[in-house]
Amino acid sequence: MRLPDFQNEYAQGSIGKYNSDNLNGWGPRIAGQTVENIRGEEITLQDYPDNVRDFYETDLMTSNHISFSNADELSDLRVSLTHTGQSGIVPNNRLDRTAISVNSGRRLTDRLAIRMSGTYTHLDTKGRAVAGANDPNVLTSLINTLPRTFDTSELKDYKEEDGTQRTLGPMTNNPYWLVNENAFENQVRRIFGNVEGRYEATEWLSFTGRAGLDYYTEDRNSRNAVGTLGRDDGDFALDVIQEQQINIDALAEVNRNITDDISFQGVLGYNLNMRENQILRSRGTNLEIPGLENFANTETQSPTNRFQEQRLVGVYGDATFGYRNYLFLNLTGRNDWSSTLPKENRSFFYPSINTSFIFSEAFDIAGRVFSYGKLFVNYAQVGSDEAPYQLDFRFLPIEDIFGQFGTGNDFPFGGRTGFGATGTLPPTDLKPEMQNSFEVGTELQFFDGRAGVDFTWYDVRTEDQIISIPTPLSTGFGANRTNIGEISNKGIELSLNFVPFQTRDFFHNVIVNFHQNRNKVESLAPGVDEIVIASAFNGLQVRAEPGEPLGLYGPGFLRVTDEESEYYDELIINPDNGLRRTGDNIRLGDIDPDFRLSFTNQFNFRGVGVSFQIDYRHGGTIFSQTVGALRRAGVAEETAENRYGTYIDDGVIPDGEGGFMPNNVPVQSMQAFWNQYANSDLHEGNVFSATHVKLREVRVDYTLPQRWLDATYFSSVSIGLEGRNLLLIYSEIPHIDPETGLFGSASNGQGIEWNVLPSVRSFGTNIQVRF
Repeated sequence: MRLPDFQNEYAQGSIGKYNSDNLNGWGPRIAGQTVENIRGEEITLQDYPDNVRDFYETDLMTSNHISFSNADELSDLRVSLTHTGQSGIVPNNRLDRTAISVNSGRRLTDRLAIRMSGTYTHLDTKGRAVAGANDPNVLTSLINTLPRTFDTSELKDYKEEDGTQRTLGPMTNNPYWLVNENAFENQVRRIFGNVEGRYEATEWLSFTGRAGLDYYTEDRNSRNAVGTLGRDDGDFALDVIQEQQINIDALAEVNRNITDDISFQGVLGYNLNMRENQILRSRGTNLEIPGLENFANTETQSPTNRFQEQRLVGVYGDATFGYRNYLFLNLTGRNDWSSTLPKENRSFFYPSINTSFIFSEAFDIAGRVFSYGKLFVNYAQVGSDEAPYQLDFRFLPIEDIFGQFGTGNDFPFGGRTGFGATGTLPPTDLKPEMQNSFEVGTELQFFDGRAGVDFTWYDVRTEDQIISIPTPLSTGFGANRTNIGEISNKGIELSLNFVPFQTRDFFHNVIVNFHQNRNKVESLAPGVDEIVIASAFNGLQVRAEPGEPLGLYGPGFLRVTDEESEYYDELIINPDNGLRRTGDNIRLGDIDPDFRLSFTNQFNFRGVGVSFQIDYRHGGTIFSQTVGALRRAGVAEETAENRYGTYIDDGVIPDGEGGFMPNNVPVQSMQAFWNQYANSDLHEGNVFSATHVKLREVRVDYTLPQRWLDATYFSSVSIGLEGRNLLLIYSEIPHIDPETGLFGSASNGQGIEWNVLPSVRSFGTNIQVRF
């Protein structure tokens, strides 16, 4: 588990004086003195270095899988059952997942065959942790900033005799109250599969019909028990989410040689995609009887429901020509009609062309040294439509008015329900979004396949992106939905593999992967200088600006801007207190890395396999609220340095004559110095390089020799051990895992970390038995 590095020298308080109400580390040095705790009891001050670690639990996951398969000349059947159970690192957190899958086919006649596949999954989750802010159930900021004098085990007694919460102070919830009384629960049931019939009219012509269904339903139950600080009177909400997607395909396939040298494969198809989504939500606030989650027991009830549906109809074709099995040409085209676009732009077409040339086969040059060579050039265009109901004005039900830390109001208000406009002006001539990609590359193999090189260069450009751009509030709207600009992604992907040693009993394989991507905003709409892609809090944003990669923006430190000055770009210090001054919003850095590199080694000796993978990320920027909170609270390791000495920050101060001079003003206190790193209007101090090196995975597998199984019913038995996310070898950001993020790695909001749970290393074992 990647936990922060804490100081264990100082107790809670302020400017060196003890105060039990202050949950921080700015009090006196811990020296065994007698003080009163938050309950008025006399205690002896001592440090508990592992109090944060002691709150978290060991994550245990078990996974069991069994499958059965059988086949004959006319039919086949496979049935599998999988169950996964996992207890998380947060107390009272549990996940159970069960999946049943069936896949079966039957040949009814010499020409007609049918196939059916389906999967049912059931997911039951309890106690999922909350990240972010403005929610009393956010655990990370509470746990990380516990005073170093707190014994976590004593917090487990989280209730008073009358059942009310035993808080940590007048403004702080007990974490065990949150995980036990406010646990989030959800249940997911999903069934998906398809039925297919295939008729072979001739040896080279066949017809296929396919119908697929994906049905998803989820029940969510969230609560804040009466007595939760920030939600004192309690509330709970029930959500029922239903999603359904139906896909129907009809296609004809041709597979025939035009001549002895030229082969042809072709497909003509029709697709109908229908989607529906419904959300039913009921929320009750201000419970009369604590613990009774019944809407009749609430002062205010806010029922809402939303429904949306969309359809997409498409026709497509695919043609592949081959010449002597070394030259290939693939052409595709698809035309879609979308219900979510205006009638005049509802129809859109997108093609692709892919070519490959196996020159080692064409020129008959394959040998012992050079085994295989291939070149390819590909171009593809992909069209995308809009989300439902974006073409007109919409008014949605309102269940509450946001207020910081639960100080807002609920609807119905005064007996009246509330509806509000979305705040976005509908588009007038919306077009489909188009992505154009072009790539060239090669695949090479040497020494009978013992060494290989795969190389790809790509250029992906997305045009007419569908996005909301800001508009003056004087229009009555905050944004306008429209097509806008162009974003490009250019890069290379390189994979090297080679086998340096190979004997009858021993095998060693090395794999190196390199990926570099350059993201750039080529253009935006006329008159638009920037677009906010994602935002966190207090001005921290991921923005798109023409000519720049997607970047992280926020308030920075004030610096000398006169390029002629000898102090250019130096920090400007406030002469009144020795602290850094806040400047304007600046570009804090790129969110994407300069490149990624992975290195994998695989060994095998007489049935024993060992492998490990090391990943390296170079560059990119990440903002960490967790680091800022640790420093502000005075519990981070670095805050103990020079705690009560004299500290003069690097920078300059005004010299009184319109210029600057080196700073000579000491900070008033180290508490004030570190507090500036967590100010809501200053983000630069918590921005770091995301460069890091990780030992990603280690695996050890052993397959029993076949001769040991000859007298058993087993056809094979293997045993494996594995470890994942094992070691952060190097990182330029303190206290957290550089891969954590508030919005997730797949989002454009990457680069922002805000009170996310610590990452964990995992160890596992598996046994595979085949009959």
